[in-house]
Amino acid sequence: MKKVRKFLFGSLLVLVSIFAVSAQTDLQMEEDAEKLHDLYKKVNAIKDFRLNESGTGLQIGKNYPAYQAALDGMNKTRLLRQDYEGFLGEFAKKYAGEADQAYKVPRILDTKFERLALGYDVGTEFETIRERFSYLDTAGERNALSAIQQIRDTGTGDGVVLRNLHEIYRTKAIEEARNLLTIAPLFDPGNEIVQRRVARLAPEVDETLKEYKAEEMKILQSRSWKGNIGSTSAGAPASLAAAGKSYMTGLPDWGGNTVRGTKILKVSVIGDWFVAERNALGQPTRYGLPAAVAVSDNTMSPDVVTVYEISMITAEPKKNTNFYGVWVGNVWRMLASNLPK
Repeated sequence: MKKVRKFLFGSLLVLVSIFAVSAQTDLQMEEDAEKLHDLYKKVNAIKDFRLNESGTGLQIGKNYPAYQAALDGMNKTRLLRQDYEGFLGEFAKKYAGEADQAYKVPRILDTKFERLALGYDVGTEFETIRERFSYLDTAGERNALSAIQQIRDTGTGDGVVLRNLHEIYRTKAIEEARNLLTIAPLFDPGNEIVQRRVARLAPEVDETLKEYKAEEMKILQSRSWKGNIGSTSAGAPASLAAAGKSYMTGLPDWGGNTVRGTKILKVSVIGDWFVAERNALGQPTRYGLPAAVAVSDNTMSPDVVTVYEISMITAEPKKNTNFYGVWVGNVWRMLASNLPK
């Protein structure tokens, strides 16, 4: 009887020991998984910093911020890789050491950690981190070449994109390209080819900007403000223009644009009323009044104003100043000094 009790007691100690080791192992696995999960959240919060080698394709003025964001993302990811690359290697060796090829590691990790019901897939997050770190191996040169291509397209006389831009964007595009000369080498500091290409492009960009600014000034000086037409089919042009200025001043996207600090400087009626919309029976439901609007804002030089050729649309089928919206047509600029007081 004593031998039986001794056997049962010993077996119980073994079971308790096994349970304790298992619990300790699960606790360690969970702590390691949480550390990996925290890293995943940090990595995932950084947007993909890889750029197309042909440029960003964004509107002028938004390209430089896109390159700056990509550089910031790369730098943040570099720091994370520097701090955690060793941890990743240890994690894979500890929990997926039997994997004979790297691509098998995520599946092994998912399988082993599944029973802990953590609420996230450990292997999937491990692979996301590893993949994002691997982007750093090629993204530096790729992004630098992207910036260089952007500079060629929008900052040099040979740039097809620059020649096809609307006149109000041309000098802005060259100025943005000149800023990219500074940021391009930062993507891949040790790349001599990148440094050489940037150095060769710099004087070309400066010369292009000089030429385009001179051409732009000639165009601005040649333009003058056209006043109101002589008469309309309904209402005096001067009174309609005054009502139009009041209406445009109150619109959030025009005179009420506090972000751009927009000011409606002058409005002229440049055409007669026309039918803007009809119903199914062909009857007019809205009329439009052609006008020119001179605008200034904090995004342009105080010496220059932008002129929008618009149509102010009525809210009802009547030729009156009860406007409800604006259609925008051509856009051009002129010197503020050529605008009548």
